[in-house]
Amino acid sequence: MRNIVMKCLTNGVYIVTTADNGQINGVTRSWLTQLSYEPTLIGVAIAPLRKCHGMIVRSGQFAVNVLGQDQVDLAARFGFTTGRQVDKFQGIDIEHTAAGLPLLPQALAYIDCNVVETIDIGDHTLFVGQVTEAEILDQEAAPLVFNPADYF
Repeated sequence: MRNIVMKCLTNGVYIVTTADNGQINGVTRSWLTQLSYEPTLIGVAIAPLRKCHGMIVRSGQFAVNVLGQDQVDLAARFGFTTGRQVDKFQGIDIEHTAAGLPLLPQALAYIDCNVVETIDIGDHTLFVGQVTEAEILDQEAAPLVFNPADYF
C-alpha cells in the first residue's frame, strides 16, 4: 500500500549529470528538492549502486538538467541503462554547464552544484548541493512531471 501511495506524490523529472577523471555520466531522478534559500541548497537522492553516485562522491559536484514534458524518452534512456555498460550520451551532442558538467540538449534549465554534505538515508545517499550557477534555457516549455505509467 505504501508504494502505491508514494507513486501519487508529484515530482519533476531531472537528469543529474557529473564528470570525474575524464568520464561523464548521468542518471534520471525524480527525488530532488530545494532545501534552502540562503544559501541556495538542493538535495538529490541517489542509490550507491548507481555509477553516478561514486562519481559525485569523488568529484564533489553535479548538475541538474531540468527536462521538458516531451522528454520522456530521454528520461527513460538515462534511467533504465547503466553507465557501466552503455554510453548514455552516445549520439547526443552535449553542451556543458558553466562548471563544465554535461548539459543535455533541449533541457529547460540547468543547476550546477557543489556537494556540501552527504547523508546516508535508507538505501540512498542524499547529496546536498550548494547552487553555484543556474540558468533557464527555455522560458516557454513546460517541465516533465513524473508519471509512473511512463516508466513502469
